[in-house]
Amino acid sequence: MHAKEFLQTKGKFTKLLGIDYGKKYVGFASCDPLHISVYSVNIIANNNELLHNFIVDFCSKESVSCIVLGFPFNDSTDNSPFQDEILAFNKGLETLISVPIYLQDESFSTVEAGEIMRIQGKKKKQRSEKGKKDAIAACVILRRFFEENQ
Repeated sequence: MHAKEFLQTKGKFTKLLGIDYGKKYVGFASCDPLHISVYSVNIIANNNELLHNFIVDFCSKESVSCIVLGFPFNDSTDNSPFQDEILAFNKGLETLISVPIYLQDESFSTVEAGEIMRIQGKKKKQRSEKGKKDAIAACVILRRFFEENQ
């Protein structure tokens, strides 16, 4: 099912989970059931077992209807090693949960997250804290998903 159709039917009035998958840290974001506000949920060091446990628990406790996974789309026909890593992570998730997973372009989401932190008045030291940008980047990815599919 296409993302737009999903949001208009099964995804209506439900929570979603946004994921910014990074090499060191993975940021998570969610939303209210009306899809009005998006907020950061957690930051976890990139460890598949920890990540899988958190995602399964969160999806169950929060009745998440789908996952939006950031993916660095590009014009090349060949995937980069990092793209392959994200696709492998996605494949692993598909075996653990039954909710659909949508790939969303994450281009410049971390840059945008840094700008959001700067606008919020965060000092340079706060903006460089490990993983902080990843959680906000997950919010950016989830917000883009709504903007592109509503």
